[in-house]
Amino acid sequence: MEERIAAPAETNLRDRPYRPLGAFRLLLAGLVLVSHSAHLLFPPLKALSLGNAGVLTFFVVSGFVIAEALDRFYRGSPIRFLTNRALKLFPAYWVALLGSGPIKRIPRTTAF
Repeated sequence: MEERIAAPAETNLRDRPYRPLGAFRLLLAGLVLVSHSAHLLFPPLKALSLGNAGVLTFFVVSGFVIAEALDRFYRGSPIRFLTNRALKLFPAYWVALLGSGPIKRIPRTTAF
């Protein structure tokens, strides 16, 4: 008897309507990186304030994605939503917080 391999389940836009926004949010994060390194890449880029536009737009889009997820997946269960958000955000927060302490103690040898 021949064994069949199941095809991966298709994900359509009805299941995850905010999925295409992930690439857009990545682009916006890239604008922030370009803004922070504009003085090294191409100094006239600094005048465009790409970082400001990137941050503001990123937060607007992220707010839409979170509101959509709350409505679609957590309707009627705000505690489950908040628990999910805490489990997603707090580990990275604590790593960044605890990791920044030792980095701050490294003596500066060059001026930036």
